[in-house]
Amino acid sequence: MPELRKEQGLRLLLVEGLRHYTSGDGLGIGNRYIASLVEQVEATLPAARRGVYDFRAPQASLRGYLDALRQSTDGSEGDDGEVLLLDHFEDVLLDPHDRNAKVQFFRELGQALLDRDRYALISMSEHNIAELDEFLHLIPTGLARRFRLGLLGGARPCRPSSARPHHRSV
Repeated sequence: MPELRKEQGLRLLLVEGLRHYTSGDGLGIGNRYIASLVEQVEATLPAARRGVYDFRAPQASLRGYLDALRQSTDGSEGDDGEVLLLDHFEDVLLDPHDRNAKVQFFRELGQALLDRDRYALISMSEHNIAELDEFLHLIPTGLARRFRLGLLGGARPCRPSSARPHHRSV
């Protein structure tokens, strides 16, 4: 991520989980996942750039929102596109009772990613990765490029101790 921050012309839009939403009613967004994404992006914007898009309009969409956000910039960032950093993406998959909301979210995310200057970097727990399968056809690349991250930690692995534990009185 530090390298992405240095990249000239790319705007980073960090979304840390898609369960952290209010109702979305204030913005006129009916889908809770889209509402969560938009509310988190809006929270990072200067006050003058918030609320530039009307989700109550008949053709309102996530792609339309991101396009409007790009057009509202002052030219200092995001001229070459944006990267959606979607962390804890498994949040979308946790509720088994809202399949229609998931389909709408993935469809709108897929439409937004048709823009060749817009990218998504998705991180999620591998425990839920199989649940993505039914939605992959809605994303342009089907998330074809996947990487598994190992545990993050120190520079070298720790060795287990072979010494016996010392008896201590408590």
